[in-house]
Amino acid sequence: MSNSRASLAILASALAACSLPHARLRDSANGADAVDDLATDVAENDAVLADTISDEDALDDRSPIDVADAREDSADATSTDVGDASDAMVSMDVRDASEADSSDATATDAPDVTPADSAPCAAGTFDCGDGRCRPVLGTIATCADARDDGVHVLTIGGAPWCGFCQAFGGGDRFVMVLKADGTTAGGPTPQRFAYDSTLWTNMETFEPHNVDRDRRECKTRGMLVYPVRDVLVEVSTGESTNRVRGSLVSGSTPSIASLRAVFLGGDNAYGSAISVDNWLDAVPDSRLQPWCRRSGFNVRANSRGHARVRIGAIGNENAIDSCDTHDSWVGVGGVREDSDPSLSFSAGNVARANWPSDRTIRSFATVWVR
Repeated sequence: MSNSRASLAILASALAACSLPHARLRDSANGADAVDDLATDVAENDAVLADTISDEDALDDRSPIDVADAREDSADATSTDVGDASDAMVSMDVRDASEADSSDATATDAPDVTPADSAPCAAGTFDCGDGRCRPVLGTIATCADARDDGVHVLTIGGAPWCGFCQAFGGGDRFVMVLKADGTTAGGPTPQRFAYDSTLWTNMETFEPHNVDRDRRECKTRGMLVYPVRDVLVEVSTGESTNRVRGSLVSGSTPSIASLRAVFLGGDNAYGSAISVDNWLDAVPDSRLQPWCRRSGFNVRANSRGHARVRIGAIGNENAIDSCDTHDSWVGVGGVREDSDPSLSFSAGNVARANWPSDRTIRSFATVWVR
């Protein structure tokens, strides 16, 4: 505003300078009139100057407000526009990214099975005990109702459970109840399914979801609740797989409550179910000492020490105390003697005392019942 006033003052001085020469040119007789006219001109010029300055003041007073208002309006508009656009853009990006990730995961990362705890298993699937839904062939009471080989949901024994049903000929399908791995020498000693393991007699299962025909150990609910008339054991040694089978009951005799009930029974049970020779054929190159050979379930010496086996046969090299100090076994769930746990493992053959020669053969066994 001070610059405007200075400009107006210069303008007024210029006007005054222009007026004075004209006044001097007037007649001296009219000097008084000239002075009066000059005074009037100066007053008028001052009035004009005052009005101009007043207008400038008003303009200067008005401008900062108008500019501030304009800037504020502009800032508001800019802030609002940018904010809305930013929010909309971010929201859209997050939503699109989420949808893209979800679709990508569905398309490429979906597991073969669905976690059971996220939702009930869909039709045709079942949680076999590992918290995941897997395909099953159907829900049936026992494997006698199965039309195909494979994993079914079985309802016998109360709570439903997974069992692999398999036809081996000669009647109804068998169900897998146990897989025992004796092939790994570097595993736990004694091994999981050695003779003295509590898994043979307790009510626990072990990895019940491992019911496929592979070499992963398991003990299913079938061991605890499935009625038994016949037993079949597959023994795999190296590339060779052989089977032994036998009946625990005959004719119209009622079936046994479960395989666990057999192991809770007495020593040397069902000795005629599977012969010693059958066991020796099942494990290639196996040996049993010739004295007091016994076969069956819970097979052991009279002294309850030395060699013993849950399903299989034992033998001794000593004719004098032939049924007291066995040193060899063949089958599933064996031990040679308490003092040598390295010879206590899940399946195969052990023969010691150098007759005719020592044997340590490790096998993988799968136990089926019907």
